Amino acid sequence: MPVININRNLEIVNEPDKRHNPNFIFMEFLDMVSKSGFKIIEAKNKGMIKHIIASKGDKGYDFFFVIRNVSHAGWSEKPHIKRIQVQNLSIEKPELFKPKNNKTYFFFVGYYNFDNNPLFVFWDPGRYTSHKTNRSCYVFLNTLEMAYRSGYIDTVNSNRKVWAITQKNFIKFLNNYYSIIDSN
Repeated sequence: MPVININRNLEIVNEPDKRHNPNFIFMEFLDMVSKSGFKIIEAKNKGMIKHIIASKGDKGYDFFFVIRNVSHAGWSEKPHIKRIQVQNLSIEKPELFKPKNNKTYFFFVGYYNFDNNPLFVFWDPGRYTSHKTNRSCYVFLNTLEMAYRSGYIDTVNSNRKVWAITQKNFIKFLNNYYSIIDSN
């Protein structure tokens, strides 16, 4: 099956997806949150849903997330489509799907680091749950390329909202994400 990716020069190449250890990608996410000016109070890396309690200034924040490696979607005729696959969530805290304030966030996160160019891709979990089967959250290779070039992109891939960012654009993402989720 052909698999394509982006190299350091932002060229499309026929190379396999890079898989990173789940602990590594959790730590990369934690690093991004920290570099964005948040003080990490507690980080829980157990189970499917991860949780970070952080503060910035005098405000406290809760980040709940599922994080996976971004990899090929499994279609040989569509090597430009990537995805994370998530299990059907049966959550005991339905308030996570529609937070009451802009200090609680819940999202699906994809980690894509090809040729040492880390990107984080985000999806709204409310669009992918309450199904009987696993779900795939898709992102197009050209979306990843645009995020590499600009540092931030919010767009629609496969009829779903997706954000792809570099570490330095986490705050910009949070502001946009909350405004989108809050309007739904």
